[in-house]
Amino acid sequence: MTRPTAAMRRAMADADVGDDYYEEDPTVRRLEEETADALGKEAALFTPTGCMGNEIAVAIQTRRASRSCSTGTATSVSSKATPCRGSWDASIVRSKETAAGFVPRT
Repeated sequence: MTRPTAAMRRAMADADVGDDYYEEDPTVRRLEEETADALGKEAALFTPTGCMGNEIAVAIQTRRASRSCSTGTATSVSSKATPCRGSWDASIVRSKETAAGFVPRT
């Protein structure tokens, strides 16, 4: 677990804040814009947890109640590594290792 340092706590306390639901949080907006620029993308989306980011990624890459495969058991979407995987829009995630290291699309 990451514990914030005194400097991190000061930065959080002093940060400009707003309601992110209404896209009124200037700190989040700056973070998303800087990330998109750094990656050469049109936009970026801040997620407060890796789990939330994984849920969004799986949801937009699969159809409801479809099956997905991840490469190996060490990935962050494997059933043992991610406790929130049951909420992934009813998609079934299975790890499948092949000689090529991934599951080819059919």
